[in-house]
Amino acid sequence: MIIHPQYEGFYGSIARVGKGSVQTLFYQFLGFPLFPQGTYWVEGSAATSWSNLRVTELRRDWRSIGVGYLRGWSTCTAVWLLGIGILFAFLPGQAMFAGDPMPFGRSVAVPIAIVLGVLALFGAIVIWIATRFAVSGDELARRAIYQRFLGTAIDPALLDNPWSPRDDLKRAMANIAEQIGLGRSTQTFDRWSELALRPDLALPDFLRMALTTARLCEASPEDGRDAASYRMVQDAIWSRLVAIDPTARNARPS
Repeated sequence: MIIHPQYEGFYGSIARVGKGSVQTLFYQFLGFPLFPQGTYWVEGSAATSWSNLRVTELRRDWRSIGVGYLRGWSTCTAVWLLGIGILFAFLPGQAMFAGDPMPFGRSVAVPIAIVLGVLALFGAIVIWIATRFAVSGDELARRAIYQRFLGTAIDPALLDNPWSPRDDLKRAMANIAEQIGLGRSTQTFDRWSELALRPDLALPDFLRMALTTARLCEASPEDGRDAASYRMVQDAIWSRLVAIDPTARNARPS
């Protein structure tokens, strides 16, 4: 993915897990976010190198878009106001307009810009703190499981294209079911959720696969199902997994 920093930028970082977070790519001008292009899971930091960013396309996330506008505009407004105020503070005798009262030999715009800049900076800090959308401990433990099968601690329900990893996991679970005598893989391919909740099936890895699959299915429900039903399946599988393997609750993404 090619990013053009002169007129593009990532804004609206939320739900950070490790080095990754949900962010939205905006067209920008002078640092102000203008139009959102798409939402991504971004790992790495553009502050160090754009080329080292690992980017995965997600469904458009309106939380990230809204946060991008709020943080971007408040922060840039503060920076520009403070910059203008400080610049003209070092230009004594430089009037900004006819009739400028020039307090202390500087334009009246200097104290106005600095005061407004400080207020904007305070507002930006409050916005940043209030819009982190931090991930809970239980969710972090689940993200560690997702990372094992997807290679990243992304929330599978946000993926724009969940079908390939979903079907790979369903095939893997069907093969396990066939190996332990629960039926041919072709017969159990779509019965993964039923098998995961069988009382006599106490395989933590199978449950981890099923949990990830249920989250992937929430992004694109199969025929006859809706997203809410998959959330119920996830909770049931998670409860069963932590009952069988209590250490699962303490796992964290790498």
